[in-house]
Amino acid sequence: MTSRHPSARLSAAVECIWHHESPDIGAQGRDRVLPDGRFQVVLNLSAGTAAVSGLRSHHVVIDTASVSHVMVWFFVLPEQDRSLRSRP
Repeated sequence: MTSRHPSARLSAAVECIWHHESPDIGAQGRDRVLPDGRFQVVLNLSAGTAAVSGLRSHHVVIDTASVSHVMVWFFVLPEQDRSLRSRP
């Protein structure tokens, strides 16, 4: 997995960008994605699908067999919304 900070032009809106590519497409299983209080766009490049995720109070279960090539954009929350991350 590669994690990068965006260029200066995007840094006001994008916190970081993740890219993951795995040759092990046959591995099947289910993983929990825990909420971390960030707004994100997940692009499943191998399946040609996308999902938008925001503030959540529960985990999401994903099928790891369908996520062999993924890019995730984590967006910066406006200042007034950052306090939501620390709430139980």
